[in-house]
Amino acid sequence: MTKLNRLFLRLEKDGFTVRKSELCNVDCTGINAPVLIIDTNYEGFYPPKSVFDKQGMIRNICKNRFSVQARGYYTALFIREWLPHEKHL
Repeated sequence: MTKLNRLFLRLEKDGFTVRKSELCNVDCTGINAPVLIIDTNYEGFYPPKSVFDKQGMIRNICKNRFSVQARGYYTALFIREWLPHEKHL
């Protein structure tokens, strides 16, 4: 079981809506990178505090182990493993 699969199970257990997907050719090697997509949809013009709280919880779970990127006006998070050449803190 990979780290990404363990994270998938943990986030599902914590009640988040998680989907598996792939990003095409992330590091120009021709290999697709597996990612998790977590939906944090909201109603209205601006995201409420609860969306930022959810995303903060997810970022804390993934801290220093995965790359976490907000997409689509805070409606989803993309999580993937760090690439070897990427610098992470």
